[in-house]
Amino acid sequence: MTTVYSVYQINNYVKRMMDEDVFLAGFFVEAEISNFKEHSSGHLYFTLKDERAAINGVMFRSHAQGLEFKPENGVKVIAYGRVSAYEKTGAYQFYAELIQPLGLGGLFLAFSKLKAKLEQEGLFDVTRKKPIPRYPNCVGIVTSGNGAALRDIITVAGRRNPRVKLLIAPAAVQGAGASEEIAAAIRLLNTYGAADVIIVGRGGGSTEDLWAFNEEPVARAVAASRIPVVSAVGHETDYTICDFAADLRAPTPSAAAELCVPEAAETVEGVKWLVSRLNGAMEIYTDTRAECILALIRRMGRETGHRLSAAETRARAAIQALDAVAPLNVLKRGYALLYIDGSVVRTAAEAAGKPIGEMSVKLTDGTVCGEMTHVELNKTEARDAGKKEETDA
Repeated sequence: MTTVYSVYQINNYVKRMMDEDVFLAGFFVEAEISNFKEHSSGHLYFTLKDERAAINGVMFRSHAQGLEFKPENGVKVIAYGRVSAYEKTGAYQFYAELIQPLGLGGLFLAFSKLKAKLEQEGLFDVTRKKPIPRYPNCVGIVTSGNGAALRDIITVAGRRNPRVKLLIAPAAVQGAGASEEIAAAIRLLNTYGAADVIIVGRGGGSTEDLWAFNEEPVARAVAASRIPVVSAVGHETDYTICDFAADLRAPTPSAAAELCVPEAAETVEGVKWLVSRLNGAMEIYTDTRAECILALIRRMGRETGHRLSAAETRARAAIQALDAVAPLNVLKRGYALLYIDGSVVRTAAEAAGKPIGEMSVKLTDGTVCGEMTHVELNKTEARDAGKKEETDA
């Protein structure tokens, strides 16, 4: 049985075949722009052509916003993108991601390849970026020793805060071997270790003039720097690989000096603010410690009071117990002490063993003196005493 397909199914199949093709997924093409149109949405529509063929193209707003030049009819370019089909019409077209004038085609291609490579390695990750110190003591500078960029940085830094030291590591900033010199200067400042932040850059120029900052040695030296790096290459519209690898991009060398060197008045205010915060923190700490000490003293006072009260209670109980058995207090309850020949006599039997004679009785309020004539024992004590005498006999 013959299978019948819809137009959509055919177009969708063609689109999927194109999207799965490795070659069509991303490539560079050299062509001339014609039929250029910038839509109100921000999308760019155009035709790419050469002497033998043409293909419709589109660049969506998300990519068009990053263009560094305005495409025009008749301009020869190198474009990077992919080819895919539009299901609704069945037409295929070129979806551009990058467009650069042909005069810079070779450099643009090298720039794009290196940027993609280093980006894939993670050299541009935000997580790698180091904060720029707010109040540096020393700023390292990597640029030409006789260029306008160095003069601009020195002028701006001196005006803002002459107390900030400038440590210059001169290097060639264009021409053969410039990228190696720049990388070596960055490593030298890291080895020396005096700088708190490094400015790397140069003044404006053509793409070829700035190219040393698009080369791999500079990018890797910037990314490997222990000291935060501010990239300041060319003018505000110039972007280099160094910018992506640095911890911060400044639009110009003068702007880099503005970013790295705080004004002296601002520094003074910053110090005052820090001192104020420190004093406040110390007051809070002191107050907190004082409260803790007072609370501890109060707790010790309560515990000491409790212990003294308990000790006093125990002492009173002991005193009462001692009072209960004290001889004078016993006498107060009606008891008396009998003295015969100056010795206390505790029992009648003991008294019976004493010779008849003087005796005294001590009471609570005085002493009664008299003469003992005889002793009468209780019947039980008398019987026991008689038995004891028989035993002794």
